[in-house]
Amino acid sequence: MHELSIVQDLLKVCDTNATEQGASSVKRVEIQDIIVRCCQCGREGTIMANEFVCPMCGSRELVVTKGEDLILMRLELEK
Repeated sequence: MHELSIVQDLLKVCDTNATEQGASSVKRVEIQDIIVRCCQCGREGTIMANEFVCPMCGSRELVVTKGEDLILMRLELEK
């Protein structure tokens, strides 16, 4: 359940920022894209949420090269 603690920490950071900025709510949270490399054809690129299939060859043998950690890229708050 390592993923759960990462998400909980990210939500805590968002909530803390909202409180410090006097925001009434968090409008949008944007995290770093997941970059994968296909072990079959070598294609490297982003994937869509929950679509761990290479768009070029259909292989499911993908290696995450960037984005395993949830990095907050953008946080939109509502005053």
